Amino acid sequence: MNREELEAYNSRRQFSQLCLCTSRPIEEVIDEWVEKLGIGPWGITEMSNETVHDYGWGDKEITEPFKYYCAICRTGSLEFEIVQKCYGPFMGDAFLEDKKSGTGLQHFKETFHSDEEYYAAIKRYEDAGFEKTFYGAIGDNKFCNFASDKFVGFTFEVGNDSDAGLGPDQIRFYP
Repeated sequence: MNREELEAYNSRRQFSQLCLCTSRPIEEVIDEWVEKLGIGPWGITEMSNETVHDYGWGDKEITEPFKYYCAICRTGSLEFEIVQKCYGPFMGDAFLEDKKSGTGLQHFKETFHSDEEYYAAIKRYEDAGFEKTFYGAIGDNKFCNFASDKFVGFTFEVGNDSDAGLGPDQIRFYP
C-alpha cells in the first residue's frame, strides 16, 4: 500500500484492547495498575470450558477442561485486559515461558462491528501469512489470535465487539 492507501485504510480501523498475561496473582497485578497508574476499577470473570465456546488452537477445537481469570478495565475507547492462567490450555503459555517478570504485554486487538468484517479480517490475516492460534467466543463476542510475534513482536487479535452475555453474578469487581 502507498501512503494515501494506508491513510484511508487506517482511518477506518479501531484498536480497542491491550492485553497482559501474568503468572502472578491477578489481584496483585491489578493493585499495581491502580496504585501506580490510576487505572481501574476492574471487572474479573472466570473464563472456562463452561463459559467459552468454540475454543481452539490452530484448527483444533479444545475439549479438555481449562480455566483462566480475565480482568477488564475500560478507559474511554481503550480496554485493558489482564489474564491469569489457572489450568488447562491457555493462550499465554508460550508467552509466559519467555517472560522472566511473570507479566507482559501479550496482544493488542482490532475490533470489527460485524461478523462479516470479523471473518473477512481473519481471512485477510491468514492470507498475509499469519497462523491462527488461539480463538473462541464468550456469548456472541468472538476473538481470534494470530502468531504475529515473529513479524511484529507480539500477538495480534481480532474481535467482533459483540455482547459477551456475562451476568452480574459472573463478574466481581476489584478493587
